[in-house]
Amino acid sequence: MIRNTLQKKASAILFAAMICSMLLAANAHHALAQWWQDEPYSVIIEPSDIEVNVGDEVAFEAYLEDTTGTRIDTTFTWSIIGNKTGSISEDGVFLALRSGEATVVATFNRVSGYAQVMIVDEELPLNEWNVVISPAESTIVIGETIEFSAYLQDTTGAVKDTIFDWSVSNEVVGAIDSDGIFTGVERGHTFVYATAGDLEGRAYVNVCRDVTPIPKEFEVIVQPHDTCVTINQQVQFTAALVDSQGNEIDTVFSWSIDNNEIGSISETGLFEATVLGSAFIYATVGEITGRGRVVVRDTCSCDSSQTQDGWNRLEILPQDTLLLVGDQVQFQAFWVDSSGVWTDTIAAWSTLGRNVGTIDENGLFTATNKGTGLIRARLNNRQATTRVLVTTAEDTVGADSVRFHFRQCSGEQVGNVHRIREMGTFKISGLPFPLNILNGGEIILPAGSLSEDISIDISLPTAAIIEGDTSVSFIEGIIAGISFNVYVNDTLVSPYYFDEPVHITLPYKEELMERLGIAPDDLWIFFYTEDATLDSSGIFNVVVDTTENKIYVEVSHFSEIVAADLTTAFSTGLNLVQHVPDNYRLDNNYPNPFNPETEIAFSLPGKAYHTISLKIYNLLGQEVKMLFDGALEGGNHTIRWDGRDNAGKQLVSGVYIYQLKSENITLSKKMLLVR
Repeated sequence: MIRNTLQKKASAILFAAMICSMLLAANAHHALAQWWQDEPYSVIIEPSDIEVNVGDEVAFEAYLEDTTGTRIDTTFTWSIIGNKTGSISEDGVFLALRSGEATVVATFNRVSGYAQVMIVDEELPLNEWNVVISPAESTIVIGETIEFSAYLQDTTGAVKDTIFDWSVSNEVVGAIDSDGIFTGVERGHTFVYATAGDLEGRAYVNVCRDVTPIPKEFEVIVQPHDTCVTINQQVQFTAALVDSQGNEIDTVFSWSIDNNEIGSISETGLFEATVLGSAFIYATVGEITGRGRVVVRDTCSCDSSQTQDGWNRLEILPQDTLLLVGDQVQFQAFWVDSSGVWTDTIAAWSTLGRNVGTIDENGLFTATNKGTGLIRARLNNRQATTRVLVTTAEDTVGADSVRFHFRQCSGEQVGNVHRIREMGTFKISGLPFPLNILNGGEIILPAGSLSEDISIDISLPTAAIIEGDTSVSFIEGIIAGISFNVYVNDTLVSPYYFDEPVHITLPYKEELMERLGIAPDDLWIFFYTEDATLDSSGIFNVVVDTTENKIYVEVSHFSEIVAADLTTAFSTGLNLVQHVPDNYRLDNNYPNPFNPETEIAFSLPGKAYHTISLKIYNLLGQEVKMLFDGALEGGNHTIRWDGRDNAGKQLVSGVYIYQLKSENITLSKKMLLVR
């Protein structure tokens, strides 16, 4: 009986001990949890940032660390953000499944630590794989959604699946989620990008308000295309929506004018002239716009090509073509009569501006050299132009982006924010007064022009004179202009220099040229400074297109840019100068690679003469061409090389060295000739 009593007491003591142990454990856990909440500490994951290959395993570990650096071990819950790229075990072992990015998360209580993982696929070299997006082009209505898919395809046609990051170039127009589902938000157009590591593809999306969106292959033809009237005279404009075969589609258009100071246009297309000048008349349906031009003069005379209903014209298809070096495209010329009927015709073909390729007598263009050029077709007294942008496959990878904003002189932002990437074309349109004088302008950022993302504010130059609420003019000697302020990480950089020249198109008013008696050959593009100085340094390849009333130019940097008449500029006090360099400089040849010609720019310091030589060598160190040997005045110089040696023989494809040498310095750089 005594033994039974002792056993009962022992059991009671053991039970009490178990209860105390459980309470202590609970209190310890509560204390740790309470300490976690009351004392600042962090979750440390090792490794914290790592790059792995597809198929690799990485063992992550985590611990707690307080503000004194004391390490506290405990148990964590493991998870990942971006689980399509890999998986993670309950012990923190990560398995890489597909290329992309993932975030490893270790969690204790309500606090977590993070580690970044970049997964690369060694089987995807940049020069062998492309990103293919489907659909490549689409048109949707505001509020409608469309699902994009993407895959990788190599040069043999083999297909590989991976994970892509989705983004859009114009976030105002629409949004896309992580699964590639795009939703139209506002009328406009945007590019959809699918990115896997350094590989990127893009698709085009047009968002419109119409229930039945119009395909891109349709065109709006405005008649008369080009007409002359006198003050108080009326002219009835008409429009037709036609497909690529010339078939007309019945629809209703909205009418507008870009220069309402010379007259007005009704909702039915009836124009009435009030003062001398010229303007473009626009007819719009959905997302497609066509235009005609009207000139108001004291008297009008018409040539034999004008009919009662309007003017016949010459057109080129395709328009604004992007090509790779070595590609070919067949251009066609069409005669469009006053009724809007398109007919194939035979025209004389030629190229303008920079030599980016050759075109034969049948309109077959072969791209041979990087850059932007113009294609021209002539038939009797009519001509038409279109543009080609030539690049290389390597240049299409890793493009930086640019955001464009428009600002009035007061600094007020107007219009939407626009975003493009390198290789993109930004067309300026739809701006209100006084920025409407920039409508019709364009900006192209060639591949390799940027090394960072930038933001650009566009406004009128200081040479512009705003007259009331309807008119913009410029100081004497200047006929057009535009101002750029470039920001890098919200910091103004002025001037901002590009790695490759940027292509700009400036519209100009023909009647202003006529009134001032300025010939197209007398126009040039300059950088304009506050002290009324015209600087031509860094201006290349100026082409005046009298067909479209546009000036094409390549510029080395962004600041204020104006188009000026050389003869008038000298007589009005504008200073035409080139900045005096402080030291020797040898620039990258442009274009590069090249065929058959390239330009080499270099600078000599001061204003004194320098004895210099500019030579071309092969990789064996042998001189193949002497470009210059003699004395040159200090300043900026450019010499063109046609790819021939000293004997006049064409050199073979390959890498060549060009060397600038003076009594003080020797500078060398490489260039690539591609036959």
